[in-house]
Amino acid sequence: MTLAALALACLLAITVCYYLVCWVNPFGRCRTCTGTGLLMPTGRLRSRPKPCRRCQATGRRLRIGRRLHNHSTTARAAARRIRDDAHR
Repeated sequence: MTLAALALACLLAITVCYYLVCWVNPFGRCRTCTGTGLLMPTGRLRSRPKPCRRCQATGRRLRIGRRLHNHSTTARAAARRIRDDAHR
């Protein structure tokens, strides 16, 4: 097995594993609030934590791979609708 074939096989394995992770668990931790849903204030005394705007205080974000999957599914369905409407 050549080095290029081995690299391609590793890349394919990583892609399939990431696809499975996105399928089984489409949500990951928010990187801004580290999954807590709250932003801790810095530099102020006695200030309250604020809800995270990035994840709407849920602590979870949709993974990039799942966003791509949802977008491609929506685009494919729209293309089918356009094609079916043109044939009528």
